[in-house]
Amino acid sequence: MITSHYVCRKCGRVEGTSLEICPTCGSKDSFDRALCSNSGMGERSVLRERRSYPSQTISSEPIKKLSDVKVTETLRYEIGLSEFDRVLGGGLMKGSSVLLGGEPGIGKSTLMMQVLDALAQKHNALYISGEETDVQVKLRSERLGLNAERINLFSSTKLSAIVDVLWRERPDVVVIDSLQTLSTSDIDSAPGTQSQVKACMAALTDTIKLLGITAFVIAHINKDGAIAGPKFAEHLVDTVLYFESAEGLLRIVRATKNRYGSSDEVGVFVMGEKGLSCVDDPSLAFAVEREGDIPPGIVNTAVIEGTRALFVEIQVLCTPAKSQNRRIYSDKIDSSVVQRVVAILENQTGLNLGFSDIYVNVAGGMHLTDPAIELPLAVAIYTAYTGDSLKKKTAFYGELTLRGEVRKVSFLSKRNRSAISMGFNTGVYPHSSEGDEDMEHISLQNLKDITNVIKKLC
Repeated sequence: MITSHYVCRKCGRVEGTSLEICPTCGSKDSFDRALCSNSGMGERSVLRERRSYPSQTISSEPIKKLSDVKVTETLRYEIGLSEFDRVLGGGLMKGSSVLLGGEPGIGKSTLMMQVLDALAQKHNALYISGEETDVQVKLRSERLGLNAERINLFSSTKLSAIVDVLWRERPDVVVIDSLQTLSTSDIDSAPGTQSQVKACMAALTDTIKLLGITAFVIAHINKDGAIAGPKFAEHLVDTVLYFESAEGLLRIVRATKNRYGSSDEVGVFVMGEKGLSCVDDPSLAFAVEREGDIPPGIVNTAVIEGTRALFVEIQVLCTPAKSQNRRIYSDKIDSSVVQRVVAILENQTGLNLGFSDIYVNVAGGMHLTDPAIELPLAVAIYTAYTGDSLKKKTAFYGELTLRGEVRKVSFLSKRNRSAISMGFNTGVYPHSSEGDEDMEHISLQNLKDITNVIKKLC
């Protein structure tokens, strides 16, 4: 029996009737009608009670010993884009599913076309377009200089048609562009809604696993920067990647989930006329060339991103507050981190930052989450306020406690090697046995001693 229910497009709450305001998320007029093939709400509750009992036909699928599972040596595809292979953990895992999200126009389709072209040299590749026409896809491939003979193209937004073509063609690799354009007739709501995204993603991942297809699914992001739709979609796939725009033509691919590699790895690319190309040394891309003394408010540090250390520059500007309340402007470092560091700095050094607006930036536009940036951020705020200019090429690393203590950081040797390669010869961090002989070390155990340290460096 076909019945209908109503699903909130914001949070996915299911109700028997349409409500003006969702009881879960408080959204107004957010319920969409959806069809279902099971019985009413009352009968569904009865079925829940029966889930503890076996079905009439008990499955005869055998249980395997973990030691009996065979792993083949040709389990990964090497794409050839070194930065993309790094983010995926050394190449694309055969039979895996990858969800790629990013802002409109950033180059998601361009990246996927290049990846598919590289894989199509040895594998059967299929591009499924739900956003662009066949002509638009062809024009992009010509602009990028790709071999159009190697890539198969299918255009549709209907889930049933896509599933049918996957079963018929059995490609090795497929790109689906994009998830939010797909819809299934089983659900009576618009494409991109919570219920449609959930149903389409579940059907796609089931099909991909059954056929052993390696798949990329392009997804939109919402205004908060997260992949639009329910988190259910991210749980189903093996890898979740975010494609971000840095300064100028720089692009960053960041892994937030990866069952086959590091979940915090990044790849750095530069956008050109022929598409995206890998940046061999990302530290050079984020470095700022300058001669003479370092201006106040500028501090350098090395952050750990996945398996490597990237050298970056933190920039801070302090200006008189435009209102009675201090404001903090920071998008590359979380503003809550900046607020905490400012509070610690005021408590430990006696600086009065209450009447200053604080602007924080990261050269190159990389978003930083490494806890070791807290000490360099504090030093940048301090020198921006006092006007002190650092004369020595010095790198700072350290995590701060609420009492101003500077904690040791991980991968210190790797950070020092990155600093030395960029021409820096002095490091400020807590005493550690991992120091580098080629790096002069200035020990800093508490933020209250920062004034004495800066005097040595000015």
